[in-house]
Amino acid sequence: MIAATSCWFSRRGVRKKTDRRDANALGNLLWVNRSRLLAGQNMNGLRRVVIPGHEDEENRQLTALRKRMGSEGRRFLRDSAVRLE
Repeated sequence: MIAATSCWFSRRGVRKKTDRRDANALGNLLWVNRSRLLAGQNMNGLRRVVIPGHEDEENRQLTALRKRMGSEGRRFLRDSAVRLE
């Protein structure tokens, strides 16, 4: 589970996020939601994340490469047109 720590420190005067503040906030969050945690229910302020597998990572890399090649191809065509004029 991932805690949305950016939401915890929105008060004025708190400008730095530190490990100690994160740990205290997470401890408080777990304490407040302890009954829900023991019951196996969703907890307020936390969300479940899935770590991508090897195949998902390869698909992301392929998509990023395809996007990069498309923008480089357009840039090449644009630069070629400028040289011809």
